[in-house]
This record gives sequence, C-alpha cells and structure tokens, in this order.
Amino acid sequence: MNYEIRNYQRGDEEFLRKICLDTCEEKLESKAKRESLCLRYVDYYYQNETVFVAVDGENRPIGYILCATDYRSYRKRMKPYLRRIFQLDKRGWITYLAEMAAHGFFAKYPAHLHIDILPAYQKEGIGTALTERLFSFLREQKKDVHLLCGAGNKKGNAFYRKRGFRRIFRGFGVVVYGKNLSETF
Repeated sequence: MNYEIRNYQRGDEEFLRKICLDTCEEKLESKAKRESLCLRYVDYYYQNETVFVAVDGENRPIGYILCATDYRSYRKRMKPYLRRIFQLDKRGWITYLAEMAAHGFFAKYPAHLHIDILPAYQKEGIGTALTERLFSFLREQKKDVHLLCGAGNKKGNAFYRKRGFRRIFRGFGVVVYGKNLSETF
C-alpha cells in the first residue's frame, strides 16, 4: 500500500468530512445527524488544531488524526460548535456528558485526539503511522493524550489498547482512554 502522512492542507475539508461519515458506526439517516457528526469530529479541528492526513499515491486523503493539544482551550473554542451540534442532534449530549464525567483526568491528559481511516485502507499500518506521527509531535510538547471511543466499537477499543492507551473512564456508552507520552523525558 502506497501512502504518505502529511500535514492538513486547505482543500482537504470535504475529504475529511467524507472519511468521518464513511467510518461512523451510527445510523446517519438525517442530514442533521451527518452535519452534527462532522461538526463534532472534523470541522472544529481543521480550523483550530493539529491535523495530520494520510494520503494515497494521488494525494487524496484516506485517513486522518486530529488533535487538540490543550483540552481547556479546546473546550472554550468548541462552545460555538456545541450549540450547533446540540441543535442538530440531541445525541451530542451523550458525548458531552461522558467528557464532563471524565473531566478530572484531562489535567493529566491535556491533549485530545480523534482518528479515522477509510475501511478499505484499514489494517495497512496507516493508523499506527498516524498515531506515531502525532505522538512524536506531542512528546516534543511534553503532552499526554486522551480520547473517547464508543464502548461497542470493538475494533477501535482493541486498536487503542494495543497502542498502550489505558481506560480511565467508562460511562454513557463511551470509553475514555489516556496515554502517557511525557514521562519518556
């Protein structure tokens, strides 16, 4: 498989949104749910945060890893998106509740990540390459990282555990994982 990991570039937005929708395990029968999902997991990040993109041989995005390096700043900048998310899909509250329940852990794990790879490109090492690129970046900043994963997402949960994430909270149908990257210094 021929792929490259690069920084986000203008023009990637629609590809990233499509990857997000194509990898979602939820039923997305309405336009509002699709829009809410993209607001939660893509749009905010490419406008405000660190984004690495896996691209195929023709420079088309096939996966991404998005990261807010400081959770407190992320929550503040996310507020306008949250209002719109909750208007579109009340289910957005579930993710918010899980985050608030695990909030005490975020001082220890201040960076927050989200990763998706198109199904046809999974199990090719792309997820590992994306996480290692991000981990290298976060180690330079001496930042530990957390993420949320659906409790029923068996592939996702296995992926994170295999990469050394440990469960720090489970509730509201979500598992929150943390990974220590800063102690290597």
